[in-house]
Amino acid sequence: MEPTEFCLILGSDLKKLTGQFPEIAVKILEDLSVRFEKAEKYVEQLNQRSVDQHLSVLLELSVNGEKKNTVIEITLPVSKGEIASMINTSQKTLSRKLYDFRENG
Repeated sequence: MEPTEFCLILGSDLKKLTGQFPEIAVKILEDLSVRFEKAEKYVEQLNQRSVDQHLSVLLELSVNGEKKNTVIEITLPVSKGEIASMINTSQKTLSRKLYDFRENG
């Protein structure tokens, strides 16, 4: 882990600052607009992916295991039920897909 610093601005202080300096409010709105647009595109892409694609992405993000020859062991960070919920499928389908991935590489 790296040392991290952060700045906290109370809502009441932000209100005062944006009242005194309207350009701050405009910049915040511009930034939020860009973030919302990116989030909307991301959600759109998620809805167009198959369970296999969702699971592949999740597994790639979870690779923390050891590589043994050509096999990579992955310890899932959460329960199968939570993973199924994350990728919008049933636990039964998730188990079947994990089995398929394991058998087919």
